[in-house]
Amino acid sequence: MTAAEVLEKLAQLDRDATPGPWRAGTVETEAVFVHNPSPGAMGPERVLLRTNVHFMRFGEDARVSAAIRNALPALLEALRAGQDMRRALIDADHFYGQELWDSALVRIGEALE
Repeated sequence: MTAAEVLEKLAQLDRDATPGPWRAGTVETEAVFVHNPSPGAMGPERVLLRTNVHFMRFGEDARVSAAIRNALPALLEALRAGQDMRRALIDADHFYGQELWDSALVRIGEALE
């Protein structure tokens, strides 16, 4: 997967997912909550997903799911900025970290497949 494909795949996942912010539960620690667009009798938030309480770290899994979802737009911006900086350094003949950059993007791409 190329750098552009990795960034586009992440951007597509961001566009397709339920909008944030997501919030990990404090009482129901296995749950991830989102804003309820039509609260009514259901309250201001609804459960989006629940982690499996039979796994030892179900609360941590819920927290990391919410944190990563909330951070994804900023992470995409940082990756795009890094890609732009890489291009500028290549153009100026000052870029020496090609293998490191490519290796990181390959690992991200593999995780997306």
